[in-house]
Amino acid sequence: MRATMPIGLPVLLTIAILAGAAPAGAGSPVTPPAQVDFGRLPLAFEPNVGQFASGLEYGARGPGYGVALGRRGVDLFLGKDARLGLGFADANPRPAVTGEQIQDAASNYFIGRDPSKYHLHVPHYGAVRYRAVYPGIDWLVHGNGEQLEYDLVVAPGADPG
Repeated sequence: MRATMPIGLPVLLTIAILAGAAPAGAGSPVTPPAQVDFGRLPLAFEPNVGQFASGLEYGARGPGYGVALGRRGVDLFLGKDARLGLGFADANPRPAVTGEQIQDAASNYFIGRDPSKYHLHVPHYGAVRYRAVYPGIDWLVHGNGEQLEYDLVVAPGADPG
């Protein structure tokens, strides 16, 4: 069963207005891209192999925003001044976080002049699954075109309440 609204599940939603930069120690984990139209590409998620801030599992970039996916939730960075956080109260603090729906694209990051800091052939995924955020309930974060969406996937016999 798929639910697009978290009925009965306590959702934590935080909004932070940042004073020109990310919070101390956090850096800007996923910088929103410049406003460029590359044929209106669909949202794609990349595993963090060193191209994003440490502590993140995946990242994505949409038009005018960046998405940082950590073990405890998702942060949406809106330009340089605002962050929207989404997570679940009393959820599994260490869910398995995996990419799904492998895409035909990959990214290459040439950071500086040191080839040991290059990240080549970083795969793109159409979705990221947080397994067992609650017993029998997965959280599937995905794109719908350029937009960020999520579904709650309830296993047969699991209690969505």
